[in-house]
Amino acid sequence: MPIRRISPELIDEVCGSVTPTLSVLNLSHNEIATVENLDRLAALTRLDLSHNRITRLTGLESLSRLSFLSLTSNRLRAVTGLEHLRLLEVLLLGDNQLGSVACLRALSWLPELRTLTLAGSNPLADASSHTAFVASLLPRLTLLDGEPLRGRESPPLGALA
Repeated sequence: MPIRRISPELIDEVCGSVTPTLSVLNLSHNEIATVENLDRLAALTRLDLSHNRITRLTGLESLSRLSFLSLTSNRLRAVTGLEHLRLLEVLLLGDNQLGSVACLRALSWLPELRTLTLAGSNPLADASSHTAFVASLLPRLTLLDGEPLRGRESPPLGALA
């Protein structure tokens, strides 16, 4: 039976006595709509929430050690709520409902972000110039949709406005 809610009881059941030191958690392929009750998992470095029903990014505030986050195949329209994940290096956002590069501005607060995936059904990934715009917005990024960003041309000034 798919998980629909991340309850404190679920965390106890899944993680048991390793909860304080758990570093990897896979909650993919469920029916989770809201991310909650992860505050006891502050040691997490990798979290997979792909293939769920998440529409908003909340409940991740206490996961400051996270370096890998998969949110592929959810229902996200924006990515606000990740600004505090200062150690995040890999962010997978493919197959969501992200409509414009402007909705990615919050990611500029992630100093360690090096790999970003947007490919799939995100409307913003359909724009022929999305690679140049994202590279300009996130200059420390090295991989976008599995492709290296070095040597890409920057978009014209003012094009991100």
